[in-house]
Amino acid sequence: MDGLIILDNNGRPIIMSNFRNHPPSYPLVHVDSFNDALSKTQEAGNTKSLDPVLYVSNTMQPSLCFHVESGGLRFLCPASEDVDPVYVFTFLQTFLTILKEYLHDISLSTLKDHFDVVYQLLEEMLDDGKPMTTEPNALRDIVLPPSFFDKILNVAGVSGLPSMTPTPFSSPIPWRKQGVKYNNNEIYFDIAEEIEAIVGRNGSLLSSEIWGNIKCNCRLSGTPDLILSFTNPKVMLDPSFHSCVRLQKYQQTSALSFVPPDGNFVLMDYRVLASATPALKTVSAVSSTQLQLQLIPLILKPVIELGEKGGKTYHITSCKAIF
Repeated sequence: MDGLIILDNNGRPIIMSNFRNHPPSYPLVHVDSFNDALSKTQEAGNTKSLDPVLYVSNTMQPSLCFHVESGGLRFLCPASEDVDPVYVFTFLQTFLTILKEYLHDISLSTLKDHFDVVYQLLEEMLDDGKPMTTEPNALRDIVLPPSFFDKILNVAGVSGLPSMTPTPFSSPIPWRKQGVKYNNNEIYFDIAEEIEAIVGRNGSLLSSEIWGNIKCNCRLSGTPDLILSFTNPKVMLDPSFHSCVRLQKYQQTSALSFVPPDGNFVLMDYRVLASATPALKTVSAVSSTQLQLQLIPLILKPVIELGEKGGKTYHITSCKAIF
């Protein structure tokens, strides 16, 4: 990655990181290439057909331009060397997540009001094209989140007030701040799952796959050490964890042992296949609990309607939960 460029809804750059190893025209070439590709898809009437990775050849060295959209803004990330696309898009998604935590809303007006905060985050998160500090708790020790009180001080011209922020990187754990205190100690776990399934015309399940994640909201004092166990961890395939999870402990006991970050974070992602559930040999030999594992929790009913001109069929699917 060479840097980051933020465009407004008219395709004009409003915020740009420092491209130290490239000429001044390098980022502008990628902006022009992206705007040209976007205008072509808009003329064709299908902006969704725009490739997420664009090949830019009109530079001294051919490069790539990765881009995502959020809040009506475009975030471009040029890359002149071979790089894994997942690596770049993961950084872009992390940057957007931290922006939302700081600004609560990603829009043109919000970025203009807090452009200094955005620039500071860029300097700390991306150094010479390499991701550096991406943990929200560590960033809060370096870059203070904007507040209404800070706006009043800036308008009044007051400066030099002592900061209550602790020394940056003073905590031995990178993802957790030091000296966290709450009157009520609590932690919330939210399990969200999405089902992708193919259902036959007679209602039978042909194939299915479940994508899930565990989101946490931690409000615990000090440095808590937690263990989260599962009833049947074998059904969770391809798990990916937050950096706070001890991988060796999970491989030994299939339980999550971790020191959680403060605030909101995603603890783990996973997927579940239909083949991972117990196989059904005979209906009479299984319990109702095992039977529910083989079915999606929805009743799908196809409805066919003819259009006004005739000869045209609309396939409408109505869903009903069976929880």
